[in-house]
Amino acid sequence: MGLYALLAFDGGARASRKPSAHASCVWSNSGKLLWWTASAVHPCATNNEMEAMGLLTGLRWLLRHYRSVPIHVIGDSAIIINMASATYRVSANNLRPVIRDIRDLLPLFRQVTLQAVPCVYNVAADGLCNWIMDMQLSPITTLRKSADDTA
Repeated sequence: MGLYALLAFDGGARASRKPSAHASCVWSNSGKLLWWTASAVHPCATNNEMEAMGLLTGLRWLLRHYRSVPIHVIGDSAIIINMASATYRVSANNLRPVIRDIRDLLPLFRQVTLQAVPCVYNVAADGLCNWIMDMQLSPITTLRKSADDTA
């Protein structure tokens, strides 16, 4: 297989007064970390909302930087993977706009595969979610890093 990019995403939600978060990580097929982001969100959202936002955020970055490269997406939320691929119907009103945006982006890539994986294969995105939720930062906080960043 030639050049491709791997997107891992995750989302998490804790108690109602605690932050929720989403994260995305992108690697080249050679294993080089290209970009990551983690966002804490207040007030708390649902776990599925955060999972979907993690996927959407990663796809938006990939569209700007790696649109013509095949993309392999992994996440530990089979529900969000199946909603994104239109295998499952989206019945929750809070998820409809995000899943619609995800579905609108997918055809813009040369090739995309979506795969639900066990949590043990999604440790980077999961770790970023937990890390940013644990930081107790301001109401909305996003931290990100790109391989192109010099700092």
